[in-house]
Amino acid sequence: MKSKISAELIDKYLKGECTSEEEEMILDWYDSFGDDPVPGFLKDEAEKEDLAGRMLQKIKSRGNIPYREERTVLIGLRTKKILFPVIGIAAALLIIFSFSLKWFRNGEQVRTGDINTFTRVMNSGNRISKYVFPDGSVSWLQPATTITFNRSFNGKLREVNLTGEAFFEVKRNTHKPFIIHTGDVITKVLGTSFNVKALKGTSVTEVVVATGKVLVSGPAAGKEVKNTAVLLVHDEKVVYSSSVKKLLKNEDTKETIAMWKKSDLSFDNTPVKEVVAELNSYYKTDIQIRDKEIGQYVLKADFSQTNLADVLEILSKSLNITYEIDGSGILVKKN
Repeated sequence: MKSKISAELIDKYLKGECTSEEEEMILDWYDSFGDDPVPGFLKDEAEKEDLAGRMLQKIKSRGNIPYREERTVLIGLRTKKILFPVIGIAAALLIIFSFSLKWFRNGEQVRTGDINTFTRVMNSGNRISKYVFPDGSVSWLQPATTITFNRSFNGKLREVNLTGEAFFEVKRNTHKPFIIHTGDVITKVLGTSFNVKALKGTSVTEVVVATGKVLVSGPAAGKEVKNTAVLLVHDEKVVYSSSVKKLLKNEDTKETIAMWKKSDLSFDNTPVKEVVAELNSYYKTDIQIRDKEIGQYVLKADFSQTNLADVLEILSKSLNITYEIDGSGILVKKN
């Protein structure tokens, strides 16, 4: 049961006079403060927001960073549990109140916060991995990609922290924007499909839109940054470099999102080598067959409304083969 907190106890905490037990009560209560009604000892939402700001400063100054359990999903490997520091509780409350995004600029940290449990999904393999979020939105993670998010997507926003590269198909929800944090860049959508690339160890973030509209924002206002926000529509791309601190819009997106086009291809007893040639042409990619025997296999399949990642998965299961992604393209081989 949630603890009842009095104005006097909050005042004690702000003055630094609480016992350790009282501090724990304060923090437990504060975890759900953003979704609660205005407490009886406050007059309105404005006072609630003011209190959130003052408690944020106190929490930061006292180092009250509680540890919570995180569920980690290793795609293709076994699941395990680790402890993860929830470092953004107060910041998340402020975004609930004011919808300011400046608290969420670090793609390496979880900054979502009205639930204490977070999920981290890591693609540690060499194939594309598909992940479905609790709200029904879908992501396809490239190798060496990690996403972290509030497990149940509670609160006013659906937020994801990304390192690596992933394609998203976001389920539309006008009441809960879908926000992706990659370093200094924030990508905000209501429902659309797009690709985000922010590889670890690089200073560049790329966002490419396949369908719908996406708002991409650079660092918070006040810094010397040109084009702090760019609205993208289908077949548009923006590139941000932390070295020059600028969002550059570019419409050369054909190769970047070609593999995410919905196919209208079908094959009827067609040799796999011909299927691969057709896939390479349609998706603008480079699929190579390592084992010649695979090229002689015959395939009957309907790939309507299917992107290349799903096509590769269907081929793998139906023909008992596998594939891996390397720097030069996609290599198909025997299991």
